[in-house]
Amino acid sequence: AAAAAAAAAAATIAWHDRPEYCGWLTKKGEHLSNWRRRWFVLKDDKLGWFKDVSQANRPGTRPRGVIDLSKVISACTATLGDAGRAHGVELIGSVEAEKAGCKFLCADSERECDGWAAKLAEVCNDSVGSRGGGDSAAGASAHPAAAPSSRLASQLDQGYQSSVANAVSSAASRDRHAARPFDNGAINVSVTDYAVAGAGGQNTSLASDAYLQRGGASIPPEGNGAWDTYYTNEGVAYYVNSQTGVTQWEKPNP
Repeated sequence: AAAAAAAAAAATIAWHDRPEYCGWLTKKGEHLSNWRRRWFVLKDDKLGWFKDVSQANRPGTRPRGVIDLSKVISACTATLGDAGRAHGVELIGSVEAEKAGCKFLCADSERECDGWAAKLAEVCNDSVGSRGGGDSAAGASAHPAAAPSSRLASQLDQGYQSSVANAVSSAASRDRHAARPFDNGAINVSVTDYAVAGAGGQNTSLASDAYLQRGGASIPPEGNGAWDTYYTNEGVAYYVNSQTGVTQWEKPNP
């Protein structure tokens, strides 16, 4: 009955039109336990899969199968031992997903796996909150905050928050230093504007640059010499700029 209801709902969804999330995932067959790579599309709290991208983009084409994510308790990354393949995402608490061979869905890379886990967890948590309503015995929130989908996501978030806090602290310190008067109190200088010759002989006004008004210096967008290196539990390096708060996988230029 649940599968029939999901199939009926799938017939009314325009899967080709602005999906919320899509990509390649590998699932087990419904009858045989061999792995099959399928194109998955997330839309309207439903997760459908097609044989390939061309089928998914063809108007009116029905998916080969559909999982109703409102029936899934949660989603998270899975270990190699649990999933049987690397980069696995587990759909928790759904008999429908298990029967369809979708209890474990495996992505092509760790980054894609984290992306799918975060998005599916977000949809599942929203669905659970909607079902729970606003008046529960425990007084729980209708939309609980989703936990990080993996240790890697948690580490990246901590590194980013730390770098932003350092940047804010440094800016506040510069502001206090710029506002401090001379020690002897005998000299009081007030600058209302200042113009310097720029490219093409044009003048650049200090008053037009809010950052320079605070006594700071121009910082290149990517930062120079301000990159900190962090490592995931798997030993993969990523880089955080303590001045701009930018986090990236690629090693920055010296």
